[in-house]
Formats: sequence, C-alpha cells, structure tokens
Amino acid sequence: MNELKILYENESYIGFFKPTGIPTVFGKEKKCFLKIIKENHPKLFNFTGFKKEEGGLLYRLDNETNGLVLFAKTKEAFENFINDQNLEKIYIAKVTNPPLTKKGTINFQIAHKSSKRMVALIPNKKINFQGKAKNAETKYEILKNNLIKCFIKKGLRHQIRVHLSAINCPIVGDDLYSKNGNNANELHLSCVGIKSKNLDIDVANKINLL
Repeated sequence: MNELKILYENESYIGFFKPTGIPTVFGKEKKCFLKIIKENHPKLFNFTGFKKEEGGLLYRLDNETNGLVLFAKTKEAFENFINDQNLEKIYIAKVTNPPLTKKGTINFQIAHKSSKRMVALIPNKKINFQGKAKNAETKYEILKNNLIKCFIKKGLRHQIRVHLSAINCPIVGDDLYSKNGNNANELHLSCVGIKSKNLDIDVANKINLL
C-alpha cells in the first residue's frame, strides 16, 4: 500500500483515502485498512464506536470501492455523525452508459441474492432472494459523458452498484453486477464526500479516481 493519505481533518473528524482492493475492516483477510489506520493513528481507537475494534470508524466501503473513509476523533463526534438524519454520502461512478435522465432517484428495495451478491427488487419482475428486503434510495446526476455523481444515506451493501445495474447502467469494472465489467481492471466507484449538519466535504479534486 502507498503512503496513507489524509483527505480531510478538523477538530472532530479525520478522513483517509482507502485504495481499491483492500477491505475496510477485519475479516477473513489478514490485511485490512482499519489495521493500517490503527498503526498510524492509535488515538482514534480510544473509544468504542460500532465495535470496540473499530474505534471511531463511521462507515465502510466495499473492498472494490476506493475513496474517503471517515473517522470520528471522539465519542461525542461519533454520536453526532451517526444520529444526523440528513447525512448524505457522495460517490462518483463511471458507468457503461449514462442514465436516460440527467437527474433521478432509484428506490428499488435491496435483498441478498446469495452470500456474495445483492439484488434490486424491480416491480412486476419475479426475483428470487434471501431474507428480508430493505428500503434503499440512490439519487444521481450526470456530470459529463459516463461520469455520474450518486448520493445515498446510510447505504446498504453494494447499494449503488446494484441500483445502477438495475437501470441498465452498470459501473465500469463491476464484474459482479455486469456481464463483463467492460473489461476494466478495477471498479470505477469512489466515495468523494460527506454532507451533514457537521460536515460538507468534497474531495473529488484531490483524488484521481476514474
């Protein structure tokens, strides 16, 4: 992994750039982004957030997704962030073809298709799934050509990937939700900002993502 990049910092929060191909948290793989952060910024683990071993981590990114991963520096900052009902996470994606409208909202429910895949429940289409479907909303706007900006709230697993695929605009490099992933080497999806009462971060200009 290259040098750890800090993308944003104030008295309450600090955000790092997570590269493509590394899990955010501990799992089957020995290597994870959380371990790297702990080695370099141990004070972020002086309190328990979602889990004791995760410290001030505020959300995860998929292994294949890169971009901003934000940490709270204190328990109070953590609580303020997760209780902010107006919070939005901002992503930029490169899709195989742009949506039909310049702006739009995708609100299909999402459920588990298998242990590795999720699925969008499209009305009037028979789809087999496991467990309970959950509500999800992805807003988007076209930036230029095949680049789009997406806005989500809390976010379900693979939400943006599943929703864009469901409207026939799969993300470039997404071998899981596209037939061939457009033959790209990696997924072209990046978290570039956070909007909330506490924060308004847009780091796209600092990340050469797509």
